[in-house]
Amino acid sequence: MTGCAKPPPPVLIPVAETLREPCVGPPVEPVQTIGDLAVFSVRQEAVIAVCDARRAGAVALIDQRNAQVTPTPWWRFGR
Repeated sequence: MTGCAKPPPPVLIPVAETLREPCVGPPVEPVQTIGDLAVFSVRQEAVIAVCDARRAGAVALIDQRNAQVTPTPWWRFGR
C-alpha cells in the first residue's frame, strides 16, 4: 500500500563555498584623519554589500528548495 510507504529521504541543498566563507571586514588601520575615516567607511560598506549578496543568495536557494518540497495538506487536495 502506498499509504504505508516510507517517505523518500530529503534532498540536501547544495551550498556554494562562497556562501560558507565568513564575512571579513576591511583591514582596521589607524584612523587619524577624516579622510581615513571616509575611506574606511567606503570599504566597510563594500564588504557589507558583498556579504549581504551572499546571504541573499543562500536564502534564495533555501526558499526555492522549501517551495519544492513543501507538501500540500491532504485536506486541500481537489480544490
